[in-house]
Amino acid sequence: MRRPLRDLIDETSSPQQGHALLRGLLRCASFGYLQLHKVRQLAYKAGLKSTVRLPCKVISIGNITLGGTGKTPFTEKVALALRNDGHRVAILSRGYARPKHGDDVVVVSSETDIIGDFLTAGDEPLVLAHNCPGVPVVVARQRAAAGQKAIKDFGTTVCVLDDGFQHWQMARDCDVVLLDASKPLKNLKMFPAGTLRESLSALRRADMVVLMAKSDEDVQLSEMTEEVQRMGFTGPIFRATYQAESVVPFNGSPVESPECLRGKRVVAICGIAQPESFFALLRRCGANLIRTCVYSDHYIYRPDDIEALRKLAQLLKPDIMLTTQKDFVKMVKYRTDDLPISYLKIGVAFCPAEDEGKFLQNLLQVLR
Repeated sequence: MRRPLRDLIDETSSPQQGHALLRGLLRCASFGYLQLHKVRQLAYKAGLKSTVRLPCKVISIGNITLGGTGKTPFTEKVALALRNDGHRVAILSRGYARPKHGDDVVVVSSETDIIGDFLTAGDEPLVLAHNCPGVPVVVARQRAAAGQKAIKDFGTTVCVLDDGFQHWQMARDCDVVLLDASKPLKNLKMFPAGTLRESLSALRRADMVVLMAKSDEDVQLSEMTEEVQRMGFTGPIFRATYQAESVVPFNGSPVESPECLRGKRVVAICGIAQPESFFALLRRCGANLIRTCVYSDHYIYRPDDIEALRKLAQLLKPDIMLTTQKDFVKMVKYRTDDLPISYLKIGVAFCPAEDEGKFLQNLLQVLR
């Protein structure tokens, strides 16, 4: 049932006979969803709902669609760049889909240690904690409370808000919006008929837009740049792509370059919003994908899942089984020598590369 439903809300899929009634119902639900969103937005603008302003600078990395647009690796890139520039940075996250959720503030990592686990923190905040040494990661439903904790405990001067574009409860100094460059804006529809979280006119609120392409071969995005500008956005538009950075073995063996995947027989495993983007990245690394295993986004692996993967390894005898870091942090407790799983460390790169300096310069101007 999961794949047909995903097809229904995938704007790139062709209409299917028999789904017309359901599509009509979804469009009606989308209209209601949009009106509720507008009412909520007006409540904040009219002061009926309060917005918290922290005594520090706040930079949001967000999007206007459901699903993956590279927010986690982009948040990592921004946080590390600001840390390297001498700022006391903390990452704030809601910790979406964490199994043990509540109203408590959870410190996932301090400036020196990783404290939380994926049960209390969520998978993406835990990935950020591993990849951003020296940058505290704090999780809470009310991200203003997470920011207050970071300021109190770590003397934070800049908060990077992961997935904050629709988080009206908290004032921001800079909104960076990521867009999936493979999905033309004209094809997008409002949730639940599509993946839009709010209308495209919301792009006018953004300070910078980044078009995320699947590869550096797809970065000539003049048509989409024009689409964004037609929506009324007048700020700078950058282009970036996903980048394979390293292969990290499950068993603690030395980290290898993605070049090690060239010509290898690979079983790819993931539970992310856009699994095809992961598989495409592996193919660009030269991997021969002999089997792909797709789980739902934020999937929590059970012992029987790991046992099934172990049997699959025995059956297919791949050179390597590869997953994402987001999946790895939930598999690591099942680590054994007879399960040859590694994860691919994924980052983002600006195209052209010199645009990274221009992007960071814009951010630093906000902090002055």
